[in-house]
Amino acid sequence: MDRALTFGSKSSPGIYDGISNIVRDIANMRAGNARTAGFKCLDDTGVIGTYEECKAFYRENRGVCTRVGVKLAPDEDPEKAFDAATMGVILGLCYDTRKWTWTFSPSKIKKLEIQLHEILAKDEVEASLLKSVAGKLNHYHRVISPRGKFERGYMVYKAADSDNKEGRVDVREGNLKRQVLFWLRNLQLSREGLPIPDPFPSFRSCPYILYPDAAGASASNLKLGMGGVAWNVPGRPMMMMAWPLRLRQASGGLCFAKKLTFLEACAALATLCGVVGNMKGASCMIYTDNSGLASAWLKGHSRCPFTYVVMKALSEVAYYADIQLRVVWTRRCTSEGELTADLLSKGRLAEAVRVAEVTDLIPMRIPRTLARWLHKPVAVRELGAAVCEEISRRNTLLPREPEDRDMVNRLLWREK
Repeated sequence: MDRALTFGSKSSPGIYDGISNIVRDIANMRAGNARTAGFKCLDDTGVIGTYEECKAFYRENRGVCTRVGVKLAPDEDPEKAFDAATMGVILGLCYDTRKWTWTFSPSKIKKLEIQLHEILAKDEVEASLLKSVAGKLNHYHRVISPRGKFERGYMVYKAADSDNKEGRVDVREGNLKRQVLFWLRNLQLSREGLPIPDPFPSFRSCPYILYPDAAGASASNLKLGMGGVAWNVPGRPMMMMAWPLRLRQASGGLCFAKKLTFLEACAALATLCGVVGNMKGASCMIYTDNSGLASAWLKGHSRCPFTYVVMKALSEVAYYADIQLRVVWTRRCTSEGELTADLLSKGRLAEAVRVAEVTDLIPMRIPRTLARWLHKPVAVRELGAAVCEEISRRNTLLPREPEDRDMVNRLLWREK
């Protein structure tokens, strides 16, 4: 069957996968396992279980393949095939079930390090090199760092902006260079392996519910801004801030008035920071009526550089406060919480208090670093580090990633 398939045809992998399932199923049944036990990705297959289950499958699979004429990789090279073991390479990833860690091969780590050092050292690199690095980070980011999902944006979009694999790409941008340093640091830390993540992750029960909202910036209505309420925090703390002049300007540079996903992201970050002290070690659900914000959170990046900066800052605050965070889309004003946030974003505080049925108003403390940054937004990746630095003055956070201190100090708000 393998020899009869047309090489390169779109239908070939599916046909091959369906036929090869038969071999896997027969081996499992002869070994006494469930028929579809284990894993299979085209020509890579195996069983994860007890020593006896793995040993029996290995023996029966080799026997079936020998009888029907399937060529198997020799087990002299453990990266290609191996018998029952607690350590091995599966689909390019190195698993250790005793330490319960995973990483990828040292040779691949070394090659990626060489490519990253080249980007760091030069002003221009080949477009093919940048595309190769971006592809590897997309594939390996979970194995390298738990924060890798939000640290790919500058590399991925720079590579995507290169229309073809020919020519050279300018890589002098400071954000990209500092993101390269992040990956170089974490590649060294990942050599010993990171904990294998749960394929069916659970979400901590009784999450805190936050409703942020943002109104479009307007040059005429000075009350419009961002608002938010922590619905199931005692007292239902609220946050409200009118947009500064720069965001209301329709001319004189980049217009923020219609960047609604960016404005909603700012509201989500301000609301989370306002009650971060209540939620350390807990779970949190942020309900937003902006589908772009929910989508950007799932992807870990956004085409808008300002939205990406704020989303990355949101992820950092959640990570260093040990908050299990989800950002979920909800319809506009479908409950009292969403209606309260909508009223706050329009400066209608008295109505918001009435809807939320609050007797004693508890105002949230908006990070001064974020408020200062909004007066003159600059797309810089260290915004999250600066916000965490300010929060750490009043709350205990986990040890944080070393960042460019000059840039952090430039963004950080300080009391005079």
